[in-house]
Amino acid sequence: EESMPPTRYTKHAKDQIAFRCLSEASVEAILKNPHWTTADPQPGVTRAYGKAPETGERWVRVAFLVSSDGAMVVLTAHPDRRAKPPGAP
Repeated sequence: EESMPPTRYTKHAKDQIAFRCLSEASVEAILKNPHWTTADPQPGVTRAYGKAPETGERWVRVAFLVSSDGAMVVLTAHPDRRAKPPGAP
């Protein structure tokens, strides 16, 4: 099994995860195995999408960047009701 690079969270990300009743474990599961990813409008930032037990059927969007030391830095995470997987109608 591949080991994940270390994951760090900005204060905003920690606040959002708590506010949205998500868990860091769910966020890291999405980072490790996203259903799909897209580029964020912010350069260098990637959006990873997946499902979390806490949100039922709603997709969760995790915005992150990879720092110079290889860590994944989570900028924000929240349910995204407008998210549609590629190829979905």
